[in-house]
Amino acid sequence: MSNKPQPWERQRGEDGELEPMLWFGRFDAIYRPMGTERSLLGAVNSHRANRSEKRTISIPGAWTKAFERWDWKNRAEAWDQYERDRLNNLFQERTDAWRTNRFEDAETLRGKALELLRLPVIKRRGVDDKGEPYVIEAVPPTTLRAAAAILKTADELARITTRETLPTTEIDHTTGGKPINPNVIVVREYVDESESD
Repeated sequence: MSNKPQPWERQRGEDGELEPMLWFGRFDAIYRPMGTERSLLGAVNSHRANRSEKRTISIPGAWTKAFERWDWKNRAEAWDQYERDRLNNLFQERTDAWRTNRFEDAETLRGKALELLRLPVIKRRGVDDKGEPYVIEAVPPTTLRAAAAILKTADELARITTRETLPTTEIDHTTGGKPINPNVIVVREYVDESESD
């Protein structure tokens, strides 16, 4: 296993010489952080500004020598690529986690909506096994409309999280939430004419 430092870390030359801390410090604190618009002259002037010195239009020979000897340009570009990759990976991880959570939310919403749609849609009366009468009240149309809205939200959330065009579901509440047509969500209104109080 190699202990070779990353390009942006302090280097050792082919002759075994360790990069002088003075020049590594200038590379690490001034040149590298300048980003993709960096230049050696810009680093020199940044260093001069930190020391309250006037800007210059020429690069001192010692800076040029260190720049070339310690390969500042390629090392800084390696840092830029590393940072781009790191940030892209971080963004992808967060995006994937967000999608997973939203898809789980969509599944939960869909389940809740389908539970509502399985509720009775007409008032039912009957007699149980012991001969006792019972009444099952019908769910009001507003509840069914709410269930359809929840189902639509769940489908839209799933569509967003998968970046695909997913079919939505047309629901007929009179069938306990069975799909009719895979393109739109519709909750059909009904009038229970058998119940006229």
